Amino acid sequence: MLDIYEEASKEFKQILHHLLDIVVDHFIEIGSNLSYEEIYATVFPLHKQEDKEYALDFLKKLHREVIDGFTHEFTPMKEYVLFNILFFVYDSSEDGFMLEDEITKFLNKINKDALLEDELRVLQSINTPNDLIGLCFDDLDFLDVPDIFETYKTHPDVVTKFLHIDLDYYTELMPDDILLKYNEIKGHIQTTTIDSVTNEESFFRLIIELVENFNHIIVHKKGHALINNKLGEYSEKEVQVLFDIFIATYLKDTDIVVSREVDTGRGTVDFYFSHGKKSQALIEIKLGSHNRFEHGIKHQLPTYLLTENIKFGYFILICYSEESYNNSEFLYEEAEKLSSKYQKKIRFKRINASGNLKSASKITNDNEMGFTD
Repeated sequence: MLDIYEEASKEFKQILHHLLDIVVDHFIEIGSNLSYEEIYATVFPLHKQEDKEYALDFLKKLHREVIDGFTHEFTPMKEYVLFNILFFVYDSSEDGFMLEDEITKFLNKINKDALLEDELRVLQSINTPNDLIGLCFDDLDFLDVPDIFETYKTHPDVVTKFLHIDLDYYTELMPDDILLKYNEIKGHIQTTTIDSVTNEESFFRLIIELVENFNHIIVHKKGHALINNKLGEYSEKEVQVLFDIFIATYLKDTDIVVSREVDTGRGTVDFYFSHGKKSQALIEIKLGSHNRFEHGIKHQLPTYLLTENIKFGYFILICYSEESYNNSEFLYEEAEKLSSKYQKKIRFKRINASGNLKSASKITNDNEMGFTD
């Protein structure tokens, strides 16, 4: 058995692994009738697909560990491969590969009283291998290692201290050249320091990077689940608090001073950044549901910049729906017009906090990846 649901009852783990056995066995049977490249190779990371001997041995070992009575470590590579097997079987079956009958048969063979109420409820909610995906994996970070590493290259603290991700755990999912680069960076971690902010332009670039990384966390690293969930949506003030926490981590090794809710004399701006007397920036955050969010970028932010005689301003719009996200695209062009009109650097960023982006395994085109505005 794999060490999934370690605190669950013995009977629950037996049923779960019985279902995994059925799905994995079905996958192996399908693949045995086709070439290695057509089926088996596709469930592995690209850098492992060329090693046919490794892949076939891995699949045999994974299947064995699913059905034997020992408890085996559920490593990132096993997570990656099992996830893709479950999704392949689900996606390639006309009915999703229904598992209800197998669960009923197994329950009839055991003493149901040995199962906790919650365990029985979970089993009754399982219909296809797609439901097993939600059951077996606490998160899907193993699918996002390339993106996580890209963030780590420039801002390791964001990965380790804000996202709380230890890339050491995922090294077997890295190609050799990436692993070498990761070890180099880890050995000589260069967090953002005052040395990288040498002038006004480098200061502006740092603010841009900060906003882009915040967007990445909300959109791609499940930050949307924190601010937009069944309990409701974060208010504007609550989003500002989260952004403030992010800033504290991101800029902790710099001499950049950040102040919240600064009175400009013409109103209160959300965030004021300064590096010495010459490098300053303002950030204003609004929700896409706000009925006057256009006013924020067209009049509010420019007024603050003109009042304080500051060159650079950022307007961030948090969109809890795809509708507000799509309907605000025109503000990128508006930001360019305002920059020209007031001779300021005014930037706009809309953040898709709807949580509606497809999982990586279901994406069919570049647009669905969600990495472009």
